[in-house]
Amino acid sequence: MDLVDQLKRGLSELSSGFSANVKPAGRSEVMGKSSLVDAAMGTLFSPNVGNMTVGSSENGFSGGVAGSAVGSLISDFRSHSIMQVDSWVNEGENEPITAEEVEKAIGADQLAAIAARTGLSSHAAAAGLARMLPDIIHKLTPGGQIPDDQMLYRAMGHAPITK
Repeated sequence: MDLVDQLKRGLSELSSGFSANVKPAGRSEVMGKSSLVDAAMGTLFSPNVGNMTVGSSENGFSGGVAGSAVGSLISDFRSHSIMQVDSWVNEGENEPITAEEVEKAIGADQLAAIAARTGLSSHAAAAGLARMLPDIIHKLTPGGQIPDDQMLYRAMGHAPITK
C-alpha cells in the first residue's frame, strides 16, 4: 500500500472515528456547523494559509518540513517547544497537549478561523483540537513519513497542486 492509500485510510478513520467515539453528552463540544476535524483539515492543511505560501518547491509550495503543510504544522509545534508532537509522528502512544499549547502552536488567527467554521468558541475549538490533533497528525504520518502536499491533497480527494 503506497503512502497516498495509507493517508486515505487514515483520513477515513479520522472522519468516522471522531464522530463515532465522541460521547453524546460531549458531542456539542466537538461538533458545530462543520465537524472540527473537517474544519481543522481545511484550515491547517489548505494552500496559502499559515506558513504555506505559493513558492518554487517541487510540489508548488514552500515552508516547513519537506515543504508540506503537515510538516509545517509539526514545525510550528516544535518551534514553540511542544515536543509531544514527536510522539504523534512515531509509533507508540500519543502524548497529550493542552488547549493553550494548541493556540500557541497554530496561532489565534487560525484558531479563530477553525472556530468560525464550526460555530464553536475559540476555547472550545482549542480544547477539541487538543484532544484530536495527536491522532490527526499520527494518521497523517504513517510509519513516521511526513507526506508532501501532493500526496495529502490526493488523499483528501482534491485536484493536484499546480505551480
